[in-house]
Amino acid sequence: MDNPQLMEHLKSALLDLELKRSTLLSKFEPTYRPVQEVEQQIKQAREAIVAAENAPLRDETTDRDPTYEAVRSELTRPTPI
Repeated sequence: MDNPQLMEHLKSALLDLELKRSTLLSKFEPTYRPVQEVEQQIKQAREAIVAAENAPLRDETTDRDPTYEAVRSELTRPTPI
């Protein structure tokens, strides 16, 4: 199962960063430090989108009962003298 809210958030953040870069480039040179920082953030956002697409969320079911495990752990613990 995938997470549409996460993808929507990441894509929205990417769009905001690209708009910010366009605004900065209309006023400054590409070598200007804030422009380079925004481009780095865009790169990170794109990597996060690719990672989210390649590793979708999934439910995992195990045969372990956490209550049973906790009780068993308590029973096997040595008692203080």
